[in-house]
Amino acid sequence: MALTADNFINYDIAPDDVAIQKPAPVSKEKRIQTIDMVRGFALCGILLVKIIGFGTYYYTLYKVVQGPQHNADYITIGAIITFFDGTMRGLFSMLFGAGMILFLTGKHERTTGPRVADYYYRRLLWLVLFGVFNAFVLLWTGDILYFYGLAGMILYPFRKTAPKVLIMLGLLCFLINAVKTQWGWNDMKSKRVAYLEAVVAENAGQKLTPEQEGAKAAWPEMEKNMVPDPYRS
Repeated sequence: MALTADNFINYDIAPDDVAIQKPAPVSKEKRIQTIDMVRGFALCGILLVKIIGFGTYYYTLYKVVQGPQHNADYITIGAIITFFDGTMRGLFSMLFGAGMILFLTGKHERTTGPRVADYYYRRLLWLVLFGVFNAFVLLWTGDILYFYGLAGMILYPFRKTAPKVLIMLGLLCFLINAVKTQWGWNDMKSKRVAYLEAVVAENAGQKLTPEQEGAKAAWPEMEKNMVPDPYRS
């Protein structure tokens, strides 16, 4: 393959100097301002969501949600969760995918030196490392960088997949998650109903069956796992 200037896009290297291969940031002229603006908007939205975790314990948040529904705390948290929580995560995820495509299409393979995939995976490994640092050094339980890094590694083999196939895979993942969520909800609901029936029977002076005894013991354990630990943020 002939080496031309096109082979060195986004690299700080001259076409006649193959020995020096130093990656450089994308120049200001080549950045897409619209994507940068949307990314900044998404980051501000994510910050708005995470301020709750930064400023209080999650146990406090749980008590606010379970408490009176007409005070300022409840209304504020409800507005953030309704308009920003899932919306900004979804927007940021789409921007992450767009950044992956732009990163890969803005670089060309060389006959010598690291491949484009090497730079791509090195970038994601740094993202994973930052996520591990957040979780185990800064003790931030809401870290997402680790999962973005792993997701990016999984997505790389699908970079040339046809859009129709990607849409079908996305719908399949959505369907699997919806079924899994509904399954878990139905299981929790059935255990709650069985627990209440066992409590009513016990209060009526009836002797509980082994199934009712198991239902009566199972629900408190499940409820304990749903309530946040007051000593953890």
